[in-house]
Amino acid sequence: MRCQREERSLPIYHWMKRGGKFWKKFKAPRLPQFHIKEWISDHREGIFKVSKVSLVVGTLSLIVLLVHSEVYSLIRGKPEFSVKAEKFRVSLVPDWANGRNSVTISLNGSDRGMMEEGTTEWIGRAFQSNPWVKEVSSVERVFPDQIRVRFEYRDPVAAVKTSEGWIVVDEDRVRLPGIWNERPPCALQADIVGIHRAPLPGEVWNDPALAAGMELARYVLEDSVLSSVDVAAIDVSNFDGRIDSLRSEMALSTNTGCVIYWGRPLSTDKYGELTQDEKVKNLRMVLEDFPGLKNLVYVKVYYKKGEAAVLERNSQLGTRR
Repeated sequence: MRCQREERSLPIYHWMKRGGKFWKKFKAPRLPQFHIKEWISDHREGIFKVSKVSLVVGTLSLIVLLVHSEVYSLIRGKPEFSVKAEKFRVSLVPDWANGRNSVTISLNGSDRGMMEEGTTEWIGRAFQSNPWVKEVSSVERVFPDQIRVRFEYRDPVAAVKTSEGWIVVDEDRVRLPGIWNERPPCALQADIVGIHRAPLPGEVWNDPALAAGMELARYVLEDSVLSSVDVAAIDVSNFDGRIDSLRSEMALSTNTGCVIYWGRPLSTDKYGELTQDEKVKNLRMVLEDFPGLKNLVYVKVYYKKGEAAVLERNSQLGTRR
């Protein structure tokens, strides 16, 4: 049987005798009578004063609201409280760029009042469209005639070296403005080489070769053995066998002139490829015989475990186990 729930108002019962056949009912205590008319008659003067004060306060509140509305409308109509599109020009560039490759924000379209609905969103979108800006956190009005914008710049993470100069991307592979004649400071020290067709500033560079190069560049920074050989650049021109499917897809060039043929990218899932730890172990064994990889043309670390091919500058090809 389903249990039925019910709620209702009941008279006051003190208890029901367990197992008994009757209820014990008690009368509720009687409350003193409250005479409204007599109370009003005795306090007529006080009630009148309170009503009078309430009326004055209500009238003043109405006047304040009307004045506020009138002042607000007056401010909105003043030209000094409008955002002039032709005057609103802000050049943005982070400090590390030293003023180079700045990008100016200009507001296209008709003028807008500072107090108009949608003005802050309009300005926020203008800042967000700037390729230097990663995120706009807030846009707020500052009385009487200012607008405060809080935003975050994109950080330079990797530098792609081309024949014209360096092109910089952030951690999301978004291209930053400019082509740099001098290498700007980046989080990843090794250059990425061998990729072309860069996107426009502010757009994502969707080449998987760049993603693989940045992944390997991070690993170079984290691994003590690779950091010790002073890697200058990572060549991804043969990524996915674009040039020759039998050659190493990734190559690391050191400042001593030696090339470390790495094999496939770190994130590869192809059968038979050595892990990065195994490749580093092969490199460590080569370093025991050739400290700093000096006098070597290249090292191939992607061979089978415990073996690496090397070529010395006197053209003697050998194997180090």
